[in-house]
Amino acid sequence: MYSQRQFLLLLSLSLTMLFVGGALAGYIVYQRFTEQLTDTAFLERQLSTLKGGQTNKGPGRLPSQVRVVEAQLDKISPISKFPGKLHPIRISTISSEVSGLIREIPIEIGSKVKKDETLIAQIDRTWQNLMLKQNEAQIASLKVDFEFQMSELQRIRPLAESRAVSASDLGAQTSKVDQLQQELTRLQIANNEIQERLKRTTIKAPFDGYVVERNTDLGELVSTGTPIAKIISLGQVDARVPVVEWVVNRIKIGDTIPILIDKVGVTIEGKVHEVVPYAPTTSLSFPIIVRLDDKDGLLKAGMSATAFVPTDDPREGVVVPKDAVIESPDGAVVWVVTEEEPVDESTTERAIAAPTSSVNSEQTYIATPVPVMIIADAVEIYAVEPETDEGKKLLVPGAKTVVEGAEVLAAGQSVRITTINPELYKNLPHRSGQIQFGKP
Repeated sequence: MYSQRQFLLLLSLSLTMLFVGGALAGYIVYQRFTEQLTDTAFLERQLSTLKGGQTNKGPGRLPSQVRVVEAQLDKISPISKFPGKLHPIRISTISSEVSGLIREIPIEIGSKVKKDETLIAQIDRTWQNLMLKQNEAQIASLKVDFEFQMSELQRIRPLAESRAVSASDLGAQTSKVDQLQQELTRLQIANNEIQERLKRTTIKAPFDGYVVERNTDLGELVSTGTPIAKIISLGQVDARVPVVEWVVNRIKIGDTIPILIDKVGVTIEGKVHEVVPYAPTTSLSFPIIVRLDDKDGLLKAGMSATAFVPTDDPREGVVVPKDAVIESPDGAVVWVVTEEEPVDESTTERAIAAPTSSVNSEQTYIATPVPVMIIADAVEIYAVEPETDEGKKLLVPGAKTVVEGAEVLAAGQSVRITTINPELYKNLPHRSGQIQFGKP
């Protein structure tokens, strides 16, 4: 057994040898790294190894798949959004023109009506028919009396010429015939009035539309002017949009303006029908009325709408679809793909050996982000201007810009251009870049 003093001496000696050994090992490693850092051949070998690692994609790995649209050189006007509402072109409260009981009212709220065909309401015709028969009977009786008095006038007229009948008798008979003639005319006019009232007991739709209110019901007694129902027109609707005073003078009747129907999610182009030259003092906004096709009832009065109104003169720039521009707090970026340099045969063989069922082309491209400044926003498209000299060389008319798949790209990444069922994009609006998908 060691004494306490001997134990402490041995421990101190062991620690000293450990520190000395560590210092010696560190010195040897330092000397080795110093030699390597000054060895040019060693550094070149290491750099070559790193470059080779960057070009090696690994066995079976495929480039990312994206969809692209070709950029174009064009002039577009900056556009601002103005909210509005859809209103019917016609809205009518149909009232009764005669008094009577409602015998039929087949319409309901929401019923579709057709001009001069759809029955709105049928008012009782009983009393009108009785009045018509009574009037016709009076006319018939009066005609008999008129014919008799007319024959008497024709009989005494020659007698008056021969002075067998006095002139006063002739005058009295003539007056009687004239009075009967006037009474007969009055009864005929009354008869026509009754017939017209009979026609108006049948109330039909004045134009094509929909019933939005029904104010009476079966069996109710109505008088002249009583509201029966309210209908609105179909076929077209008006978007009423208030615009600010510094924009209204740019808008002319007949201008084409895109209208987004917010809740339906469709954009329809309409023509400016009216520009109202009056602004309420509280809003200082001038209403414009844009007439739209209601797309077989897709558009409904009261829906919210957004008008995209040009607010400045057209500006020229590289035009790309909205989907090609990725906006962030740091700015906007457009991803451009260019042809990739051919890779070595071994890498190509490994890539081809992997599954390629969803790839339409073996051509690969390099993706490069181009910082841009948006100089005009026109709903579905942007006019942009590259912010760097390198970007101006890449983002030119005809350049392939990524509209789908850019979110996962990295600078310098290999990509392939693919399409998914181009038939899906046939009916999209003309100005939508999506109709160009799959056209590299």
